[in-house]
Amino acid sequence: MRTNKWILALACVGSLGLLATGCGGDDDGTDGTADSGDETSFTGGTFRLFVKAVDDKCLDGALEVIFKPDASVDAYEIPHDQELPPRSTLPATFKVQLEPPFSEMDINLTDKDPAGAVLESADSTQTGVQVSEDNPDCKADMSFDAIVTIQDDDNLAISVTVGISNAEADKCPADFGATDGNSCNVTLDMSAARK
Repeated sequence: MRTNKWILALACVGSLGLLATGCGGDDDGTDGTADSGDETSFTGGTFRLFVKAVDDKCLDGALEVIFKPDASVDAYEIPHDQELPPRSTLPATFKVQLEPPFSEMDINLTDKDPAGAVLESADSTQTGVQVSEDNPDCKADMSFDAIVTIQDDDNLAISVTVGISNAEADKCPADFGATDGNSCNVTLDMSAARK
């Protein structure tokens, strides 16, 4: 079903923002390698993303299958590699090219705690996103905020909040929480592992 692919794309977008924020490294003249036990260093590289859990506050759990299509696995692997830059490049804005129904999106990355292991992506947005293949007129605006925790140079823990709003009530399901001036959130518990 194409709707599932679209929601997976949404998860990927949130993931990209989070992963990109998880970039690390140092600018101290060393060779750029990090001690795998030092959670404040992150050298970047090629990573794979995983969706571990979905908390849907928008459609009473109906969106969960879209972000994690295979509920039987502990962590659903998103089948795309993501190249992450070193932490020393933050703050930065990156462009991410997405598949329909999404368009290219800016990901804003900052180092939330330079002395610690927390990075942040905030205010990345998509407007007028079609949220249902069955009902192409049901569209919503989405914002993506992520907190990335560097576990070590090879592993990141990612929490993504997808804020959904501005859906038109007469064009979307009656129980969709993003209509009539309301907004709702889908939270993704994700991870990234060096490939």
